Amino acid sequence: MARKARFQRKRWLIAIPLMIVLTTGIVQGKRLVFAGIYNHQTKQYLDFWGEQLKKQGSDFTMKKHDFEVALKGADKGLAQLPESGEQWVLKGKVLDWGQKYDVFEQTDLTSQDQYLSVWKRATELRPHWPYSYLDYAMARAQLSLIDADFEEALLKANELGPWEQRVMETTALLANHYRGWLTDDTQKILDKSMDRLAKQFPSKAKAFIEQRNRALNQS
Repeated sequence: MARKARFQRKRWLIAIPLMIVLTTGIVQGKRLVFAGIYNHQTKQYLDFWGEQLKKQGSDFTMKKHDFEVALKGADKGLAQLPESGEQWVLKGKVLDWGQKYDVFEQTDLTSQDQYLSVWKRATELRPHWPYSYLDYAMARAQLSLIDADFEEALLKANELGPWEQRVMETTALLANHYRGWLTDDTQKILDKSMDRLAKQFPSKAKAFIEQRNRALNQS
């Protein structure tokens, strides 16, 4: 009997950790399913806005109700997977549209802080992903916050993804647009990124290079 009891105790000692792992897996699986459902709706709005912007151009407007529904979906997905960088990026993309089309009040300090904190959190959860820092830099630029945090994020994006096309193109755009606002060291690094773009994608870099040359000739 004593031997049988010891055997049963050992079996439970093995079974309990397995049951915990299995239960955790089931819960996480449910979270992934529900997040996927909410994300599908949110992504549909993002795709729809993109398509309508292409069709309507400057006549495009956003309905506040649509923005609120998309944001609610992003928040629900985030509640399921709060440690997912992708979920924070999805919410950030919704807020981007709201910022651009005045349905997410830019004049409200709380809204600005919330907007930036979303993109900042994405960099914390994906610290080695260049696009997280690039998007954070763009968010600060959208609020005209051309400061040390903006430069740091943009430099980090270039450090992590020096040959990534979107990193190089966005860097070229910002390097030209904010020339004279940036520190000399930052400007030099961003100009080198523009040179890399010219080597890798000469046709896409042509307009940026011409704009840079005009600016330098005028200075």
